[in-house]
Amino acid sequence: MKTTFLLSLICIVHTFFSLKTTTIIIHVKGIENTQGKIQVGLYDNSNDFPKYGQHIEGVSVEPSTGDVYITLENIPEGEYAIAVWHDENEDKELNTNWVGKPTEKYGFSNNVFGTFAPPKFKDASFSIENNDTKKLTINLE
Repeated sequence: MKTTFLLSLICIVHTFFSLKTTTIIIHVKGIENTQGKIQVGLYDNSNDFPKYGQHIEGVSVEPSTGDVYITLENIPEGEYAIAVWHDENEDKELNTNWVGKPTEKYGFSNNVFGTFAPPKFKDASFSIENNDTKKLTINLE
């Protein structure tokens, strides 16, 4: 009984410590002012992408004119997509005009944009694996 317990414990500890994680470094370009926050959401499925509050990891950072670098750490291997927007008035919404066109700058991983809608998860997605550091550049438009 003790042997079975000990072997089970060793297997659990090995599995826990062998989970492969990686770091994602996001270079956000095209920030025009220092008002508000830069909002970043990391998504792992098409049902939630790019809904605010549905991300698996979210970061809010102070903007600086030009570029900002954001680091997400300990991300498990998998397929992900990123949505970024400059929330200038800090209302946690991507504001739009009367026809629905965003009035705040935004961008997605792979620098893809949809037509009259956000891009699809499959178009914005990327894979991470093998404990690598993934570097992405996202241009705000």
